[in-house]
Amino acid sequence: KGKVLSKNNENTEIYAQACCQVAHEMGTKNVDLYSEMMKTEDFTVLLDDGLHLSEKGSQLLFDKHQPIIEKLTAHLPAAWFPFHDQVDLEHLEKFLLSFQILGLSH
Repeated sequence: KGKVLSKNNENTEIYAQACCQVAHEMGTKNVDLYSEMMKTEDFTVLLDDGLHLSEKGSQLLFDKHQPIIEKLTAHLPAAWFPFHDQVDLEHLEKFLLSFQILGLSH
């Protein structure tokens, strides 16, 4: 409060480009969310406070990541992952240790 913010779109763009470059060098998938946000008519509606995503920003984040995640996990059977209502919160450690992942039990 009362301080001059050092964040601006120019610095954010440089940071976003560096993130994309690192992802490329590491051979991993990434979403250039900065560029996606800049494609909108008014990117400020995607932010609550100039930094944190608003509901619309969160939806954009989901919309851009979901197809990538779907493609990367399409071959995995849903049974590998428990539904939230199947998790035994009272005995969480025991549940997690007994849950079968990749056909293996602990």
